[in-house]
Amino acid sequence: MGRAARARGMNAGMTASSSRPSHRQQARPCVFCGRIVPLTKEHVWPKQLDDVLPGLGPGQHIFGLTDDPESWVLQDRPAFSRAVKFVCAECNNGWMSRLEMAARPIFEPMMPGTRRVTVHPWEQRTLAFWIVKTAMTLQLSHPTRQSDAIPSAHYSELYKKQRPPRLCQVSSLAARTTTGHSICPCPWSGAVGSLR
Repeated sequence: MGRAARARGMNAGMTASSSRPSHRQQARPCVFCGRIVPLTKEHVWPKQLDDVLPGLGPGQHIFGLTDDPESWVLQDRPAFSRAVKFVCAECNNGWMSRLEMAARPIFEPMMPGTRRVTVHPWEQRTLAFWIVKTAMTLQLSHPTRQSDAIPSAHYSELYKKQRPPRLCQVSSLAARTTTGHSICPCPWSGAVGSLR
């Protein structure tokens, strides 16, 4: 490699005013595993939901904490387009991808709400794991402020234990009886098989 080519390669990702890597190229810790590496884009909602819920199109989305209207930001954007860049490639393409593949056959039939879906106990564990991971990713997507509703320690616990954090409870579904009463199962807790 010639001297000019090496210089171009060494300066790739550098800002014009300094020899430090630009913010875009800097390695930061992955919110789940903590490795300091370049981060990848993770979609909050699976892009394939466009196929499950066609015709939603662009709409107005509200981002913020439920009890904090000052945190609310309104945006017009396509459905399922929200993405964050807080996750390393190893997590994104590894356990997170496997989790989504395991959870999709469970949650996709539930999304349209047009038919009855039975969710077995082992599926409830997978669904709870996916729901918590998705809630954590959604928290990271606020466009203007750092949310703190879910403690950072929960992200690493989810990664290390491959299940919802010990202090989380997830009600995975609710149903209406023939009399119109809503029933909701007890929140799920317990060990989840590893998807590593």
